[in-house]
Amino acid sequence: MPHMTVGYFDNEEKFKIAINDTKNIVDSFKTTVNEISVEIIDTNADSIIELNIPLK
Repeated sequence: MPHMTVGYFDNEEKFKIAINDTKNIVDSFKTTVNEISVEIIDTNADSIIELNIPLK
């Protein structure tokens, strides 16, 4: 399932390293999005679906 992960960084330096490491990625894909899910990963790395938003 195509998805976009928005990561968590506990400090600005790690964030800057991640931006630098990924700035040249040029991958792309096409898909039709029917629903957006907001997922929370808890401290045990368990996935919790917080919200599903159907798109029309």
